[in-house]
Amino acid sequence: MGFPTILGARVAVADLCNGTEQYGNASWAISQDMTKAGSRPGNRIGYIGGGINAYWARLSGVKIVADVNYIYDLNDDLPVTLKVDMRELKKFWAADSGTQARVLRAFAKAGATFAVADEIPAGAKLDGWTKIDDRTYARKLDYQQLK
Repeated sequence: MGFPTILGARVAVADLCNGTEQYGNASWAISQDMTKAGSRPGNRIGYIGGGINAYWARLSGVKIVADVNYIYDLNDDLPVTLKVDMRELKKFWAADSGTQARVLRAFAKAGATFAVADEIPAGAKLDGWTKIDDRTYARKLDYQQLK
């Protein structure tokens, strides 16, 4: 019990001395960056990726209203773990720009003002997307521009 307490105290003292967190909260940082990008509490979001882990959305006061998500299934092991299938995400990023625009239009039609994506495969075309952090990108949606 003493070691974790000493380690925690050491990290806290280092953070105070450096004036910054050594181990920052990624969800808080994304929430702050989305606010800088123009997102406001009450906004509706379309999500491409693991929306189930998007704690930043709750911190920002936004609501995910549409998504291209993982497909979850159960493994045949003990203790029955989740199998994550990223096929739908890969299809979105491999699709042509017209197909991607149709998905983003559907998000906008559902009331989304932003699309947010994580788990982006290497080589994905990110034209029109703004980098939020190392694995998260956002795009402001305008239904008229997506036509």
